Amino acid sequence: MEATLQKLADTPGLGRPRFKDWPELAEIHSWRVQRPYHRHAIFYRFDDETLSVERVLHGGRDLPRRLRQSPYESGE
Repeated sequence: MEATLQKLADTPGLGRPRFKDWPELAEIHSWRVQRPYHRHAIFYRFDDETLSVERVLHGGRDLPRRLRQSPYESGE
């Protein structure tokens, strides 16, 4: 996880924009975590100064729904 976050901090444009159909999520990018957690993705936003990780989620989830929820909701 640390190696993946460092890679994104160095080059945040690596990730691809996601969820263009949901305006509140339009600026979120994603990048897959390196092995052994490669089934997870980091969802983040960035600008010239800051990389802000929104969530780290398993790729099998309903991602748009989970990203619109509070991180404190169970989502079940």
